[in-house]
Amino acid sequence: MGRAATLEEKSKSQQEVIDLFAQETTQLQNALKPEVDAFNAETDKFYEDKKWKMLELGSGTKANYSDSETFSLEGIEKILGTFATAIFDPASAVKPPEGTKVDKGALDTVASAGMALSTYETLAIKAATGLVLSLFGAFDTSTKKETHLSSTHSMLAPGLMLHAYSVNSSFTKSDFFGGREVIVSQATFRLVYSLEQAKGVAEMEVMKSMTDQLHDYIELLAGYMASYKIKFKDISYAIEHADQKVSYEKVIAAAQKNRDDTAVEIGKFVPKAPVVALVNNLRPFVAFA
Repeated sequence: MGRAATLEEKSKSQQEVIDLFAQETTQLQNALKPEVDAFNAETDKFYEDKKWKMLELGSGTKANYSDSETFSLEGIEKILGTFATAIFDPASAVKPPEGTKVDKGALDTVASAGMALSTYETLAIKAATGLVLSLFGAFDTSTKKETHLSSTHSMLAPGLMLHAYSVNSSFTKSDFFGGREVIVSQATFRLVYSLEQAKGVAEMEVMKSMTDQLHDYIELLAGYMASYKIKFKDISYAIEHADQKVSYEKVIAAAQKNRDDTAVEIGKFVPKAPVVALVNNLRPFVAFA
C-alpha cells in the first residue's frame, strides 16, 4: 500500500495547493508585519543599549505546513537543520534554504576570534525546534482560524544568541485535504554573535540559560498532558475528534523527543548528573498513562 503524500509534496505537485499555500503565507506575513518589526527592533535594542557590536551570522523566515496526518518532528528539523548546517559548517556545500541568508564575512570574523561554532549546532537546532513545538496549541482550534505567537532570546554559548519569533496559524478549506485543519508554522530566526558579550558573560550564565531551556520543556509538556487528559477523557468526544487527538499525541511525542535530545546536548556542557536527574524527575508527568 502506498504512502500518502505529505502536504509539502502536494504543494510541489499540485498548482492549486501551491497557490493556496502562497496565499496563506502572504496573508500571514502581511498581518504580522508589525509584530515581526517589533521583534527585530527589540533584538537590535538588546545590543545597542549595551553598546555591543552585532555580528548577524544568519537570518531568515521559513514556513512549514502540516496536519494531523503529516505532522512530524523531522519535517521541522529538516528546515532548521539545513539552515543551521549552512551557518555552523560553512565549509560544507549546503546552501541556506530559500528565504534565509548566511553572512560568510561574519562567520569568518567569529572563526578568527576562536569561536568553534560547530560545537553548538545541535543545541541551536533543538532550541529553535522547542520554540516551534511550544506553539502547537494551534491544534486546539479545529473550528476557527487562530494565530499563536511566541519569541525567544536564547543564549547558546558565550556571545552566541538565537533570537527567534514563531507563529502558528490554523486554517481549514473544505475542498482541500479532506477538510482537515492545516497548521502554518512560520519562524523568523536571527543568530547573532557579539565578542563584547562573550567577554562579559560568565560560564555560569550560559549554564543557567541551558538548564532554563530544559525547565521550559518541563512546563511545556506538563501543559500539553494536562490539556490532553482533560480534552479526551470523554470517550465519545475522543472518537468525534480523533483527528485532533492524533495531532496532540504526535506533538507530545515530538516534544518529549526534543526534550531528551536537548538534555543530551546540555549534558555536553554542564555537569551531567543534575541534567539526568531533571529529565528523570520529569518522566512521570509526561506519560500517556
